[in-house]
Amino acid sequence: MTAVPWHAPSAPKGSQRWRNAWVVSVAALVAANAADMASSRNLAEQNPLLRNSQGLFDARKGALIKAGATGGLLLVQTILRRRTGDGSLDKAFTIVNAAAASAVGATAVRNYGLR
Repeated sequence: MTAVPWHAPSAPKGSQRWRNAWVVSVAALVAANAADMASSRNLAEQNPLLRNSQGLFDARKGALIKAGATGGLLLVQTILRRRTGDGSLDKAFTIVNAAAASAVGATAVRNYGLR
């Protein structure tokens, strides 16, 4: 009887843990953008794309631009995740989304502090 070497089963590149983290990071990014929009109402807006003729945050235009930018980012991530199919991008996308959510969330916190 010859001994057959044992090999650990190969794990896929991505893990369920990073997939779950990516889903949470998507929710955090969407929530941070919603908080930023809510906190910007009736305040002076520095971004010329998001302000109205009086220099205040334009909620309608701001919501469309922010939703388009966030939706575009998440659409690209979804397409790339499906193309690879192995979850290998989940960690990188989680980090990108968490960083973006942190920056946008910090802006919302600052805006609420201005009131």
